[in-house]
Amino acid sequence: ITLHKYLVKRYSRKIAFNTVVSYIVFPTSFYFLIIYSESLFLLLILFAFILLEKNKTLLSSALAGVAALTRFIGAFFVFSQIYFILKNKKFNIKNISFIFTIMPLTVYILFFFLKYQNPLLFLDVQNQWGRYAQDPITTVFSYFWRFTTTASVGLNDLFDFSVTIIFISFLV
Repeated sequence: ITLHKYLVKRYSRKIAFNTVVSYIVFPTSFYFLIIYSESLFLLLILFAFILLEKNKTLLSSALAGVAALTRFIGAFFVFSQIYFILKNKKFNIKNISFIFTIMPLTVYILFFFLKYQNPLLFLDVQNQWGRYAQDPITTVFSYFWRFTTTASVGLNDLFDFSVTIIFISFLV
């Protein structure tokens, strides 16, 4: 509901509707319906953008900082804040609040450094679970390579490849 309202204000009802429908039918969107960090992250970042546009930079920074604790990628919201400040050409001491966006993640990293001598331990653990960040283009080429060089292809791989191609074509 919040995403739809945000998009209607910025774009149009049609774009908002299409975005929400695409969001709902995406194969892995079920993660947003259960208690996982993905749904909390999206909600916090969405509210951070809404508050940023209303010039409530401190509250926006606080929400983005909490979002960065749910998904470390949330720390990159600081670039949106800096862009917003530069675009509006209203730099004052109040706008320095974007520091609160990166502060929670910085404390988290410092904790790992002091306790385990590895400030990026949370990334190492992701790799141990077999989670690797990969862009869609690399995904498509890796599946294509696997299909052309391997005699037998699993049904799951074929399904993953097909869904990836379908959603990339939707985005284009």
